[in-house]
Amino acid sequence: MSKLKEFNGTWIQESQEGRDEFLKFFGMNPIMRKLAGKFKPRITIKVIADNAYREQSSALELDRIILFDQEIENEIPRIACGMSTTTFDQSSKQLFMKFRCTEKKSRETSDKCLIPVGQSLTRTRQIIDNKMIQIVIVDGVSPYKVVYRRKNELDKDESEESEDEGSGHD
Repeated sequence: MSKLKEFNGTWIQESQEGRDEFLKFFGMNPIMRKLAGKFKPRITIKVIADNAYREQSSALELDRIILFDQEIENEIPRIACGMSTTTFDQSSKQLFMKFRCTEKKSRETSDKCLIPVGQSLTRTRQIIDNKMIQIVIVDGVSPYKVVYRRKNELDKDESEESEDEGSGHD
């Protein structure tokens, strides 16, 4: 579990490569892609057992428990809906998720999912030089890479950022 605990913490997007091409491939319009490009998501990971962690994401408005080596119903809001299996490789210290898209619409909101039924998606996460590197791969699309850095004491909480935005102060 000690290697898995390296993922513990709040991670803030530092950079990304390939998001626009990824979203364009699945038919997202230019305005929505531009808005998506401005968003800097945060992911909080808390290891809760040798075979499980809790993940919260500001970008996807999700809070879920991930159990290793079990196929579960899963949803990546507005992206994909289906079944997934997550594993952790102790030697490479890599989280690996295999996702099969089985639904056209979100189970929760009934919104159309971006990735069509029948497509598979893989996502890897690995800590390299104290950064979390996430790579998403869907057949026929260039990989989408996101680099996250660990939140530090200089970073504002999301609630503080919302207050600043609403106050009219820059």
